[in-house]
Amino acid sequence: MSVAAALTLLVCPACGGTLSERDGLVCLDCGRHYPVRDGVPVLFPPGSDDAHAVGRLRSLYHDALARPRVYDFLQRHGGGVPIAARVQETLADTPGGTVLDVGAGTGMVHDVLPSGATYIWLDNDRLKLRGFRRKDATGLTVLGDATSLPFGDDTIDVVTMVEVAHHLPDEALSSFLREAARVARQRFVLVDGLRTPRLRSRALWAFDLGRYPRTRAELDAALTESFDVRTVTTFRVNHDHVIYECSPRAH
Repeated sequence: MSVAAALTLLVCPACGGTLSERDGLVCLDCGRHYPVRDGVPVLFPPGSDDAHAVGRLRSLYHDALARPRVYDFLQRHGGGVPIAARVQETLADTPGGTVLDVGAGTGMVHDVLPSGATYIWLDNDRLKLRGFRRKDATGLTVLGDATSLPFGDDTIDVVTMVEVAHHLPDEALSSFLREAARVARQRFVLVDGLRTPRLRSRALWAFDLGRYPRTRAELDAALTESFDVRTVTTFRVNHDHVIYECSPRAH
C-alpha cells in the first residue's frame, strides 16, 4: 500500500487531524510535519521516540532479533512456531479485511494471515522494520507509538497485539487499549504470556526484557475497560499464554 493510498487511514498522532503529502506528511489541522523515510511514514507523537532511545543492551538484543537467521532460530526453538499457529487459527476468518499489527516486530502476524487480508505493520523500532522489510512482504509499514495510534476512528477491521503487552507498563497498556478500541472497526486480538506461580515460567520471566508480565485477572480487568471480551483461549508454550478476542465498545 502506498503512502498516498494510506492517507484514507492515517491521521496526525498529535491531534488526530488530516494528513497531506507535502515534503513528507503535514497535518492540515495543527501544522506538524512528519517525515516519510524510504516509503515509511514516521508518525511519533510529540515527546515520543523509537527504540533507539533505550539502553545499549536492549539495542543489541533488538539488533540481533532483527536479523532473519536469528529470528528464525528463536521462532523454531523459543516457542514462536506454536504461538504463530494459534494466531493463524484465530485470524483465519479475516480475508479481505485490514489487519493492524501493533508492536509488529519482524512480522509474524503477516506470515500467518489468510490471502486477501491487507496487512499494516506498526512498531517503534527501526531495527525490527529492517528485519520485516527483508522479507519483501506486502502491506503498509508505519513507525509509530502504540499509545497514540496514527489511524482514524473505526478505520481498521482487526487490530492485533501479539506477545507485546508484557513490555508495556500499566499506563501505556491502558492508553494503547483505548486507542485500539478507537480505531478497531470489528475486532481486537490480544495474545500474551501470563505471570503465574509456575517455577519454569518465573525463571523465564526473570530473563525476559519485558518487565510487566500480568496475571489473567490483571489482563481481564485492563481489557474490560475498553472492550467486550468475546472469547478467551489459554494454552501453554514455556509460559501459560492467553488469546483474547474482543469487540470494541461504541464511542
